[in-house]
Amino acid sequence: MRGAEKLFDAITEVREDLVEEALDHRFQAKKAIPWQRYAKWAACLALVVCIGYLAANLDLRMGGMNSAAGNSGSNSAAGETTGDTADDTGDGSTSGSDGAAPENGGSGGESEPTPSSEVPALSLAEEDSGVTAVRTLTLEFAPDGTASATDRYTLTNGGETAVTVTLCYEGTDVFFCTLNGDEISSGTQLTLESGGTAEVVLYSAVMPEDNTLTLAVPGNLEVPEATLHLVDQPDGLSIHELGNFEQMDPS
Repeated sequence: MRGAEKLFDAITEVREDLVEEALDHRFQAKKAIPWQRYAKWAACLALVVCIGYLAANLDLRMGGMNSAAGNSGSNSAAGETTGDTADDTGDGSTSGSDGAAPENGGSGGESEPTPSSEVPALSLAEEDSGVTAVRTLTLEFAPDGTASATDRYTLTNGGETAVTVTLCYEGTDVFFCTLNGDEISSGTQLTLESGGTAEVVLYSAVMPEDNTLTLAVPGNLEVPEATLHLVDQPDGLSIHELGNFEQMDPS
């Protein structure tokens, strides 16, 4: 051993074999800390969650904008439809719903009668009731040839006791019927005291066929007096069954 080496050994007091052993030592690689690996996965997961959240919010906002645009378009279309409806109907009122009575005094909601060539008449369901009637029939003709018929009956019970009768009429051309001013239907019963009276009126529409009309004869009802009034009678009009009428007044 050289002098310098001896001096070094003396100062450090480290044996040479230990130095050589230290030089030949191999350091092992430092093991990775497990939490670092998990931290990387956690960071990736957080990134995915953030991207998903942003995408969901973007879809919701786009959906809301589309919904608002759709509602706006629907409201606009509804407004246009309402406006068109109002224009078509004028003031929005409809026939029969504004309280106005139809022509010839008919009640609202009923369909228009189908005119026929026979003027309907009032009848009683009971025979030999002893009730008589004074009849006044008015036919008012329109330029199209149709006529409105107002057939008025003043019923009287000439018997000594009260009597109940059933008022009947037939025909699709009858607008309506009234008893002492109140509308009734066919089959309504009426009780008349001895000497009592009541007024029944039939309103109907008729159309001459071949310029000819027929007057229906009341059933089970004595009509000792009957008057026919013709308003704007067409030329050459023929009327059948006039035997019950004692008087005819020209227009």
